[in-house]
Amino acid sequence: MLEATGSKAAFESAHNIIYPAWELSKYPEPWARILERFDEVWAPSDFIAQAIAPAVSKPVIHMPLAVELTLSSFLGRRAFGIPEHAFVVLFSFDFSSFSERKNPLAMLDAFERLCALRPTAPLHAIVKYKGGDDRNPARKALEARLAALGGRAQGITRELSDNENKNLIRCADAFVSLHRSEGFGRGPAEAMTLGRVAIATNYSGNLDFMTPETSLLVDCELVPVPEDAYLFPQGQVWADASVEHAVELMARMLDDPAEARALGRRASRHIRTHFSARAVGLRYTARLDDLAKA
Repeated sequence: MLEATGSKAAFESAHNIIYPAWELSKYPEPWARILERFDEVWAPSDFIAQAIAPAVSKPVIHMPLAVELTLSSFLGRRAFGIPEHAFVVLFSFDFSSFSERKNPLAMLDAFERLCALRPTAPLHAIVKYKGGDDRNPARKALEARLAALGGRAQGITRELSDNENKNLIRCADAFVSLHRSEGFGRGPAEAMTLGRVAIATNYSGNLDFMTPETSLLVDCELVPVPEDAYLFPQGQVWADASVEHAVELMARMLDDPAEARALGRRASRHIRTHFSARAVGLRYTARLDDLAKA
């Protein structure tokens, strides 16, 4: 920010735009006061725009993130120790991003029920995670659940390159996110870009790109955000995804590979059409052109 670097005059004479991230339905009032110093706010998702707009007097405009992936090489399942012929579900997250919001145990609950529903099917779950130390209770709980699932589940904690991360997604059949709230939802967006099925909570920022035609949305109900589960939790709500519905959707993809492939193709086409760097860049350019003419 120009003002922060000492260029106060340049800041005051410019049209200043801020691009904040947020992951709940109400934007905190102390932070909203800071946004008032800018001329307009760009929001990465409509969910964020709807959270910020009531809290500020400045224009709030939905300007999405671009989702565009490049693979420098292709890696197969063997590179990650994934069974070659299994139906693989994947979730990835960072413990530093409020693990209760990411809700990884719900995904494993759904997977465990899927295993009981289809006991002879070759099923495999992967959770890629980072952050948190060995004393972190949430991490210990996750690792205990992974261990309880035996050879049907694995946790990946080693540092992966960008190319490895993208190939890990490509090696899965479905990305399953039973998140409580997302500002945007880059995990399912990247999975869709790569032609994989995205199964995720029917709530928050991921609804910008996850539609009934391009993904599978999990039923949910809104519940209060617990104290200490996120910043400024008072009076906030987030989603509690239906594990039962998630199981139904995963079983549907397991039972009908042709439908899964078709859904993945529609998903990839949708993201590449509407969320490519070019598509998003044109939206940014159009707005900046309007400002230049004003």
